[in-house]
Amino acid sequence: MPRRLLLALLLVAGRLASAAEPPPGTILEPLAAPATPSARVHAEARRILEQMKASRYSHTTRVDEEEGTYELDCSGLATVVLKAGAPRSLAAVPHAARRKRPLAFEFHDAFAAAPADEKGAAAWLRVERLADSRPGDLIAWRRQEITPGESTGHVAIVDAVPAREDDGQFRVVVIDSTGKPHGDDSRKEGVTGVGRGTMWFTVDAAGRPAAFRWRARDGALNRPPIAIGRAMDREPAQEPGATEPQPASLPEPRPQGR
Repeated sequence: MPRRLLLALLLVAGRLASAAEPPPGTILEPLAAPATPSARVHAEARRILEQMKASRYSHTTRVDEEEGTYELDCSGLATVVLKAGAPRSLAAVPHAARRKRPLAFEFHDAFAAAPADEKGAAAWLRVERLADSRPGDLIAWRRQEITPGESTGHVAIVDAVPAREDDGQFRVVVIDSTGKPHGDDSRKEGVTGVGRGTMWFTVDAAGRPAAFRWRARDGALNRPPIAIGRAMDREPAQEPGATEPQPASLPEPRPQGR
C-alpha cells in the first residue's frame, strides 16, 4: 500500500475515534432506569424471561441468577419480580406467618382491597377496567374455597396493553410460571416454568374482568373472582400517634399454585 494512502487512512481512523469519544470532563448519563414501580416490575419480568437458561414449575422457589435457572410457581415469580421492582408493595400483601411469601389468592385479595383512586393508593392501586391495565400490572384470581394442598388460584404479570378483539374479548399477553402453557406460548411443548403466552378475557358492563380462557380464544370459560393490581411501592400514610399495622394472619394452605 502506498505510504501516502496509508497515512490518509490512519488520519481518517483517528478522526472517527475522536468523534466517538466524549470530550474530557463530559458527564455521561446512565441508562435510564424504569420510571415507575410497575415499569420496574415489568422490566424485571422481561429480564428474567430473556436471560434465563432453564426453568421448571415448582412450588418450592429455587433461583440461581448465575446459572440462569428459575424453579418456582406463579406466586413465586410474582414475589421475585416484586422484590426487585416494588419491595414495599410486596411487603404489603398479607400472608400466613409460617410462609415466607404470599400465594395467588392472597395477591388477589390484596388487589381487590386496594383503593382504585391513585391519590389514596399506597402499596397497590386497584385497576378496575381491564382496558386500563398496563405492562407491569399483576392480574390474579382465586378459588372461592381454599383447600389445603390444592391450587389457590393464579397470578401473572401483564406484558402488553390488552387488545380488544371484534367479539369483545380481550387478548392479554402475560408473563408467568405455570405447568400449563397459554396460547402462542414461549414455552416449548412439555416445558414448564417461566414463559410468555396469550390469554383471553371477557369483561362485564363496567369493563371489569369477568372471566378468562386459559389458552384458546374459544376455550373453556372460567369465572373466578379476578382482580388487577398496580404496584405503587409507597409507604402507607400514618396518622400521628398511630401504631404500625401488623400483617394479617391468614389460613395456612400448602404452597400450591396453578
